[in-house]
Amino acid sequence: MVARSDRSPSRASRELAMTLEYYREASELTKKQFADKLGISTQFLHSLLDGKGNPSLDTLEEMATKLNLEFSPLFRAPTTSAPVAKRKYRTAESPAEPPQRASNSRSRTPAKRQPPASE
Repeated sequence: MVARSDRSPSRASRELAMTLEYYREASELTKKQFADKLGISTQFLHSLLDGKGNPSLDTLEEMATKLNLEFSPLFRAPTTSAPVAKRKYRTAESPAEPPQRASNSRSRTPAKRQPPASE
């Protein structure tokens, strides 16, 4: 988790606040009515609109459902069998080879010098 020393709202918090305010105004509901519709307290709605609230994933999903919005696909299992990068893990039985370092022009061992060409 990233610590915020300035306590400014994260980008996600600001975007959530803008989205909630947009749907509240579009539905022409007061903040109290909108909070009731979402199933949260008015105080919690105010903290979300200020970018200070920290809703759980369950709360976000419930609010999205009540607004007839799709919850982020990031939190859903894929419906297709997309290729997944496989990572080799080391086990006691078969340790994986360590990755090879890319050659670097600034190697620690000096390059062999070629003798001057004779004329």
